[in-house]
Parts: sequence; structure tokens; C-alpha cells
Amino acid sequence: MKHAAVRLVLELAKLFTSIDDQLLQRRSGVRAELGAANQSIRRLQVENELLRARLRRIEPTKRPRFKPWERLTILLHRVRYRLSLRDVARTFVLTVETVSRWIEDVERDAEKVVKARVPVNKIADAVREVARLLKWDHVRWGSRRIAQVLQRMRVRVSRTTVQRALKSFHRKPAAKQMTVRRKSAGIRAKREHHVWLVDITTVKALLGLMRVHVAAVMDAYTRAIVAIGVCRQEPTAEWMAALVTRAVSRARRGPTHLITDQGARFTSLDFRRARRLRGIRQRFGAVGQHGSCSLIERFIKSLKTECLDSTCVWMAESAILAKTARYVRWYSEHRPHQGLGGRTPREARRNVAPRTPLVIGREDRLELTRWDLDRDPELPVYALKKVA
Repeated sequence: MKHAAVRLVLELAKLFTSIDDQLLQRRSGVRAELGAANQSIRRLQVENELLRARLRRIEPTKRPRFKPWERLTILLHRVRYRLSLRDVARTFVLTVETVSRWIEDVERDAEKVVKARVPVNKIADAVREVARLLKWDHVRWGSRRIAQVLQRMRVRVSRTTVQRALKSFHRKPAAKQMTVRRKSAGIRAKREHHVWLVDITTVKALLGLMRVHVAAVMDAYTRAIVAIGVCRQEPTAEWMAALVTRAVSRARRGPTHLITDQGARFTSLDFRRARRLRGIRQRFGAVGQHGSCSLIERFIKSLKTECLDSTCVWMAESAILAKTARYVRWYSEHRPHQGLGGRTPREARRNVAPRTPLVIGREDRLELTRWDLDRDPELPVYALKKVA
């Protein structure tokens, strides 16, 4: 009878699982993503609790010990999520006294109990841990972005070095070399205000019933955002002409070329008349071809990923404009750009030379500080210095 009851429970579990899968497949958009995320969270909770229960049955003296770098990761986990000693002990099947002893060892500089991983190359352990902290704080940042942020903090490090520091998976097979036929790059910006790009994006909410439009004007040579605008209604040719006029007034001169898409608002008579009055030559991107205005398209993607989301749609236009203005300031003054060699648009405009790298030894201690621009946690600014 017991085995029959167990089989019955398993069959019911299969039935309920199939029903959940069917309900999940019928959902779409955000509801489907939330359902999949909740399902993954429940699965991880069950797996973690079973593993903890198995470890609790082992006597504390016979449990496998954490390595020094694993202890450091646990302490970082406690600081990152503001956990108490009791929560850390329960999560990792430890005693409160053990966690407290680790913290005391760190305070008195005892490296045998808690320390960083064994280095895999010649960079200092502190630099490696700073790279991991940046990745931990910003999961969406890639190795190139982290390397450029470290370089802005005067650390001599390459992208491949950051990749080795962040490596946690098996090495992927090398991709086969293939010949790529390069297409014509079109008009190249030769100086500041030579080529401008204009593009519009839409942020939606409530299944598209609520939306807001954001338009930007970018200088292709420095990657600087000359002007940005926000409106609730579909942008008209007059509204776009006013945005370009505001950009010209702010830059105190107009561009030689203005690259747009071939939408009706850019091909209308009102928009063409406005740019002709300022002696601007208009150029169009390829119809239906993604990447024809790649620079500003990349900015739009970064703006939507790092600043705007569906919750912004409910804000007033003035609040959204202020939020995007803060992001543009951070984008221009603190965010490194791959196309500018790790410099910012402000540094490219002023032709600032790269900073002198810090000389960091293996025994040097580093202090990483972070402050948020205008107290916005989505706009971090980092600084690194050596401490005695």
C-alpha cells in the first residue's frame, strides 16, 4: 500500500506539472516571464533546502570545510545583501560563532582563513577582486565594459585579463575563422559637429496602452548627446524640427550632415524646410536594415537597458525628461565607450589624454569607492586608490 501511495503521489505530481506548463504556455509577455521566474525560484528553493538538510545531518566537525576564497565570497554575500550572522549561518549551514570568527580574522589581517583566490596571472589579487565586485554589482556588464571602467580608475588591465578573472564556466570551443565582407561605412565623422544622428524610441506599458516617446540627437564624432526630448503623443515633423533646432542652439552651430531614418516625420516638407534654413544636408539610413544608424541605435539600447523601463511610462513628462537628462550627463562624463578607446564623450570632445596607470603590487591594498550621480543607484561612478 505504501508503494501504491508513493506512485499515486508521483502521478499526481506529473499531472500538476503538465497543467502548470500548459498554463505557462498560454501566457505571453511579462506574465510569461514572471511565471517562468517564479517557477525557477521555487525549484531552487527546494533544491537548496534539500542540500542544507543533508549537510545538517552530518556532524559539524566532519563537514567539508570551505576554502579561504569561498569564505571571502560568503562574507561578500553577507555585505552585499545585508544579512545578519544568523541568516548567513542558516543559509550556508554554519554556526554563528564560525562566521563571527571569520569576520574577526579579516579585521586583524589573518590571511590563512579568508583570502582571495590563487592568482591565475600576474595581476594583483586586489584588482581581480575589484573586477569581480563590479561584475557582482552589475550583472549585465561584460568583460570589455569592466576593463574600461578599471582603466578609467588608472588600472592597467586588458579585456582578456578580466575574462580570466571572471571565468566560471568551461572554456568554449574556438569559433572557426571566416571571411567577412565589409560594407561601405557611408559618411564618416571627421570632426565634432560634422555628422549628427537622430532616432526615436518608444517605451510601453500596460500591453502597449500606455507609452512614451524619447528622441535623441547624437554627435557621431564624440558620441555626445546634443539634445534629448520626451513626448506622450506620436512625434510630429514640427516636434522633431524643434528638437533639432534646440540641438543647434545648444551646440551653437549645426552639423554638415544629419542622418535619420526614412519615416514620414523626417521626409515631410516641414522638417526638410527647417533643416534647409540651417544649411544641413540630410542623409537617410537603409530602409528596414538594422544597424544603418548603429551609433545612436546603440545609445537607444543602452538608454532603455540602463535607465528607462516600463515603470517610467507612469511618470510625468518632466520627470522622465529629468531622468533621461541625468543619464545623458552620466553617459557623457563617466561611461567609457569602446569606439572612443575607453574615453567618455566629454574627454573625446576636449581631447583628454589617457590617465597614467597606477603601479599596483601583489601586496598592495586597494580601496574601491562608489558614489551615485545625483543619488541615482542606476548611475554609478567608481574610484580606486591605494591605501597604506
